[in-house]
Formats: sequence, C-alpha cells, structure tokens
Amino acid sequence: MYCFNDLLLQVSNQTFQIDSLVIADKIYVYEIKNYQGDFYYDNDRLYNRSNFEISNPLTN
Repeated sequence: MYCFNDLLLQVSNQTFQIDSLVIADKIYVYEIKNYQGDFYYDNDRLYNRSNFEISNPLTN
C-alpha cells in the first residue's frame, strides 16, 4: 500500500491538489474539509441546514 499526502498535480494545463491518495487494491482519493454544523446530501450535492450548497472540490 502507498499513501501520498498533499499532492499538487497538473493535467491538461489544469493544476489541482489532492489531500490524500492511497493506492492499495484500489485507488482511494480523500478530500478533507474542516466544516462545522449539520449537512445533508441531495442529488449528489452537499448542503448545509440553511440550504446553501457547498462546492464539491472534486468537480471545481
């Protein structure tokens, strides 16, 4: 198993950062955020209790 932390990568002239990448029998990507409060998922989107959508770091 391999674990890489705080990776800064560039693909097709776009730079992005991954908090943790684990390579074992599969590849696992961990994006860690420090959010407080109550949240819920709806249609694969994350919202807080005030119905404010939290940006998905994997698609932004």
